[in-house]
Amino acid sequence: MNNLSVLIQTHNEERHIADCIVSAKLLTDSLVVVDMESTDKTQEIAIKNGATVVSFPFSHYVEPGREFGLKQIKSEWVFILDADERMTKDLANEIKEIIFQTKHTYFKVPRKNMFGGKKWLTYGGWWPDEQMRLIKLSAFESWPTQIHSTPIIKGEMGYLSEPFEHHFHGNVESMVNKTLVFENIEAELLFNAKKTASPP
Repeated sequence: MNNLSVLIQTHNEERHIADCIVSAKLLTDSLVVVDMESTDKTQEIAIKNGATVVSFPFSHYVEPGREFGLKQIKSEWVFILDADERMTKDLANEIKEIIFQTKHTYFKVPRKNMFGGKKWLTYGGWWPDEQMRLIKLSAFESWPTQIHSTPIIKGEMGYLSEPFEHHFHGNVESMVNKTLVFENIEAELLFNAKKTASPP
């Protein structure tokens, strides 16, 4: 059994998936891509670059497929990446060292948000933007399907110091459009949950 795998979730990510996989191989060769009904060459590129691809029904956000993806993995630890995120050599080295000596069962990891793939956003709450991405699978219980939810994991949380990178939104227009999609999803979830709102 591998000690460590990387889980990547995709939908029409042919522009990003190869670079994501190449970076993930800094950490491990055990790569699982959960693809949500891509209509481009995402699956073909992922397989060509050595990943195992499993299919999951399309969703506008990643959470519904993450629990499914984690159940496909047989390794002791898993690191989660999105297709527009990149593993770094320094973070890979830190993970390889810590998983053999830690008492923690999951870790938050700082994320460098690179706007347009170039400018590192260090202000306005964009840094350190810690994300729960390294998980010991034996401690994993479930992942709520709500957008931007965090997994339920037994045990103690630790923190890593080295960041991974998020190369996001090629321009301001695409950033605004993605924000509007998330707003609509959150509004629908609140409506279905019969939540009410009042003026501030």
